[in-house]
Amino acid sequence: MWNEVLPAASGESRGPPRFTDEVPANKLPANISVDLKHLMWNEAECASNNLLGSRCDGSLRQKWLVNAQKKQELASANLRAALEANAFCNSTILQIKRQALAAGEAALAGSWLLAAQHESMEAPRDMETKLWTGLVVAARTASVSLHFAACGEVEKASRFQDDYDQAWAEIEEPQPSKDWFPDVSSAT
Repeated sequence: MWNEVLPAASGESRGPPRFTDEVPANKLPANISVDLKHLMWNEAECASNNLLGSRCDGSLRQKWLVNAQKKQELASANLRAALEANAFCNSTILQIKRQALAAGEAALAGSWLLAAQHESMEAPRDMETKLWTGLVVAARTASVSLHFAACGEVEKASRFQDDYDQAWAEIEEPQPSKDWFPDVSSAT
């Protein structure tokens, strides 16, 4: 079911998610954004590493597959944290995971342009279209970064990773300012 709720890690029901199709998100909430960002990146990198491993032999194959396993473990932890935050229904979190998988596979589709134009999954109903579009832009940017990394073009990969961070920042709720508390150190 599209809006099913998985039980919390403690076994208790999480209750309804914060966002629904009646009240969709227009930005990613601060309490879940970092986990979703890392879920997107780690899942995409896992997919591209698995593909690289499947195209190699011997120790190089093993290297890529071990890297893929490490990224999968990180992605799984990010997935659990994102589900636990209960901002979105399970199917939305899994749709983000599917978009990341598409990004990772597209990274090795042949050219950076194919990576940049990979398919957009259908927007979840508990996200406004503009938010989902921004998330897809971030996924495509990650895909291009992973493409260049796989080609050994580290400088280009790094620039696109910076672009990924910027694209992600554009879809997040503003972070609370650290200096909104008054300075009381000089008060007597």
